[in-house]
Amino acid sequence: MEFRGPFEAFFKAPQEIPATDGDCVLFWLRRGLTALYGQETEDGFDPQHGTLLATAGILMGFDFLGRAYYGGQAEGNKFVGVLQHAGGVTGHTAEVLYQLRCGLIHSLSLSAVSRRRFHRGQEFRFTLTDNASDPVVSPDASPNHRYAFLVSFPALRRLFLGTVRGLEAACHNPPQSARTTSGGDVAGNVAALAAEKIRSL
Repeated sequence: MEFRGPFEAFFKAPQEIPATDGDCVLFWLRRGLTALYGQETEDGFDPQHGTLLATAGILMGFDFLGRAYYGGQAEGNKFVGVLQHAGGVTGHTAEVLYQLRCGLIHSLSLSAVSRRRFHRGQEFRFTLTDNASDPVVSPDASPNHRYAFLVSFPALRRLFLGTVRGLEAACHNPPQSARTTSGGDVAGNVAALAAEKIRSL
């Protein structure tokens, strides 16, 4: 059996061989995503296959990374916070992506009605695109709907990989905001989540 510390286990690269005693959820999520969109090191991929499933997986991944970054806070706050602090996006972009997450994860829909302070009660509509040069989120003027957005899948993929790297950097130098959350420090949260394992079948 190979020994790995909690950080190495949590951030284990998806191309590595699964451990006989199991690997953490993030490893298996990243491994599954590479089956849908290619290796993490590849810029080019075929967006025709698995884009919707990969988008759902990435959004679940942001939820998981938020648990590592913020511990015990409310789900929406963790999701938005990790995207801002580890992913480097604006609060607006993070909130819009949270609405996409709610629609896609809860009802397999590209629309959602906000239950957060962020435009509470408004319906958000989304269109996934494969334009790699677009920002991750941009307004969609075509449906004449105030809360319609284009979401670039290639940019979303890059944001996910960047957020994983940002969280790894935060483990080595935790920001004050993460140290003082109700869930404890980033390193402690990562260690706890690394202990949750899935064994290969």
